[in-house]
Amino acid sequence: GRVCMLAAVGYIATDLGLTAPGAPTGVSSAAAHDVAVEKGGMLVLFLAASAFEILGGVPKMFQLFSDSVDTPSKPGDYGFDPLKKANDERMQLTELKNGRLAML
Repeated sequence: GRVCMLAAVGYIATDLGLTAPGAPTGVSSAAAHDVAVEKGGMLVLFLAASAFEILGGVPKMFQLFSDSVDTPSKPGDYGFDPLKKANDERMQLTELKNGRLAML
């Protein structure tokens, strides 16, 4: 859900003219992917996203599949909550709905 929400924001930002350094300029959101693949920029993005997924996901998998009862946690709970909104049910529902909408 969170990756889809970021992708939706990126799609809109590209159409508004916002680009990252080294990203193709002067193309629509639909064509930006193809241009980035041709120039090789998409490989860098893929490697960066893969590194974040591996570094964040592997420790979480060990935590979820461990036999230890000391560290129970819900899926998606990475312990990173700088705004202290983890126990706010309204915020959880909002994030769930926005993630579902972005996946569509």
